[in-house]
Amino acid sequence: MPDTNPEHLPSSALGTKAYWDSLYTNEVKNHAANPSDRGTVWFDDSDAEAKILSYLATEDLPRDTTTFLDLGCGNGSLLFALRDAGADSSDNDDDQEQDEGADAPKESWTGRMLGVDYSPRSIELATSIQASRPSDPCLKFQTWDILSGPLLEVLNDTQAQAQAGWDVVLDKGTFDAISLSSETDSQGRRLNEGYRDRVLGLVKKGGFFIITSCNWTEPELRKWFEDREGFVLDGRVEYRTFSFGGVKGQPITTLCFKRID
Repeated sequence: MPDTNPEHLPSSALGTKAYWDSLYTNEVKNHAANPSDRGTVWFDDSDAEAKILSYLATEDLPRDTTTFLDLGCGNGSLLFALRDAGADSSDNDDDQEQDEGADAPKESWTGRMLGVDYSPRSIELATSIQASRPSDPCLKFQTWDILSGPLLEVLNDTQAQAQAGWDVVLDKGTFDAISLSSETDSQGRRLNEGYRDRVLGLVKKGGFFIITSCNWTEPELRKWFEDREGFVLDGRVEYRTFSFGGVKGQPITTLCFKRID
């Protein structure tokens, strides 16, 4: 995870809204002063976004109608990456001919997308970046709290009436941040204990929940999300591995769960 804690705050502070509002207030100012500065891209050092896009390309999902909900969207970089997928792959001045049998360039994902974050300053940053891009009425950002916001606020009429949901729900570091919080909910649970059920209500039957974490291992994430009915592991993203003390591991973990109930 990028260093977004230069003051070395206690880890619990990273799980507070005040922290994220402060972070994105600075990033909004930086972007206003320099439009090329779009703020933090989570797990950029592991090339997570490109790897997630490559993984999605292996799923049997239509590029023009698949819907995406990004939980804790930050500056919107993952949704922008989905929109821009394949934009540069069709032009290659050095090699105009592909090898026989090579995959054709993949087109962008053009279906409905929504990025949500409980920090209004995050949404301000994402919409400011979007304003510099071509008009895109099917890509929107809104302030919404995954833990307490009414589900109907992020489900359109068709999704709500059909008791359906989104085709793909994304989490790139959001569960990590929630897990750092020392707060408890009305039932006395840690906030992350209610996260799975909230996500389940947003994913349609047969849809996917793709989560990326640097704080939880694959077995731990499977226990959090697969231990009860509703989600089953569908696949994983492979990252570079390292060995320490005879144990092999990855710096981050990305798992794809499918809703089956």
